[in-house]
Amino acid sequence: MLIIAYYVTFYKLWIGPPPDSRTHFASISESSFRLYLIYMQEYPELLQQMTDVLAMNDRGDYTQPAHGLYPHQWLWDSCFIAIGLAQVDVDKAQRELKSLLRGQWHNGMLPNIIFRPEAKYRTDRNLWRSWINPNAPSDVATTGITQPPMLAEAVIKVGAKLAWPERRSWYAQMY
Repeated sequence: MLIIAYYVTFYKLWIGPPPDSRTHFASISESSFRLYLIYMQEYPELLQQMTDVLAMNDRGDYTQPAHGLYPHQWLWDSCFIAIGLAQVDVDKAQRELKSLLRGQWHNGMLPNIIFRPEAKYRTDRNLWRSWINPNAPSDVATTGITQPPMLAEAVIKVGAKLAWPERRSWYAQMY
């Protein structure tokens, strides 16, 4: 939500209409993000609403994208959520990204979804049957596909909020 509001506000105020689908929002510069944060300070109620949504969707180590609609952990969503969270809670942003690594396959692939373990989501897990692949993790159920890399960008953005010694340690943990 924080990132969505940033995206809409940024393009509405600074650029004009949203770009075509070939333009990816991850390319927005750090200075643009700072301008957005300055703008957001004028609207503390909106910032509070966004953090309330993130809190409502908090599942401990990760944030589900949408309550009821998307109950699992999604790779890109967690990356964008962590970038937004880093503005208000760096520790939570770090947990968000670290939790993605629990689904990493033995061949290095990061799946686009890590499924929740509750019985009511068995159908979601069974649809993918990723456990039959010898590279799949044995302790969590995931999809067998990934998305273009976004994790590195999120790790850098979260790391930018840390002092140098912590940042170096953070990068080492995520490498």
